[in-house]
Formats: sequence, C-alpha cells, structure tokens
Amino acid sequence: MLTKKSITDAIYIREKYGPVPKHGKLARDQLEKEGAIRSFREDQLTRIVALRPPDTSIFSNEELRAVDYWIEHIDRDHTAKSISDESHDCAWSIAKLGEKLPLHAILANRIREPTTKKWGD
Repeated sequence: MLTKKSITDAIYIREKYGPVPKHGKLARDQLEKEGAIRSFREDQLTRIVALRPPDTSIFSNEELRAVDYWIEHIDRDHTAKSISDESHDCAWSIAKLGEKLPLHAILANRIREPTTKKWGD
C-alpha cells in the first residue's frame, strides 16, 4: 500500500539503530511538554505512551487507511527482528550516519552487494 508520497513529509535519516525522522526527538519533546505523551526508558528501549487520542483531522481517509494497513501488517506478519531487517534495507546500509534517506529509497531492493564501481565500468 504505497502511495508514492510521504504522509507526514518527514525527512528520515540514518541513525545507529535504523532510519528515524530527522526532527523526531523535537516532536517527541514537544508532545511530552503538551502532555500528549509520556516517554520512559525500559531496558535499552525508549517507550512512548499516548496520554490522549491523536488529532487525525489533518490526514485524509486514504492516509488513515494506509496507516491502519501498515500497523496491522507489521503486527500480524513481523517480529521485532524481521521488521528491523526490513527497515535496515539497501538505502539505509549505504547511507552515512545522519545522512538523509530519500523517500524513493524504500523502493530499492538489494539484488547485489553495493560497490563503488559506476555503471558501465
């Protein structure tokens, strides 16, 4: 269920444990300040708990259906390891730490190990 456009227009970057929204920490801090969420550390993870329902009015019905689809798909068909493997794809593996991951990179599949050679060499 790909729509060829970002729902949030967020820029994603490579970080140590996977792709993350560039301004994700800023957004999380603001939501905590507003009392919309609470985050806490548990083992080596940061857990986030919603304290009120989200305002979904800025999203179209199609976008909300896409989010629902991916939540169900990931919950039903993946483990933590398998979804991590999916998010650590070819684009993520060749990007440098902190580098922007273009939206179209999600369409790339690893069909061979990347090299420094250019096409036609």
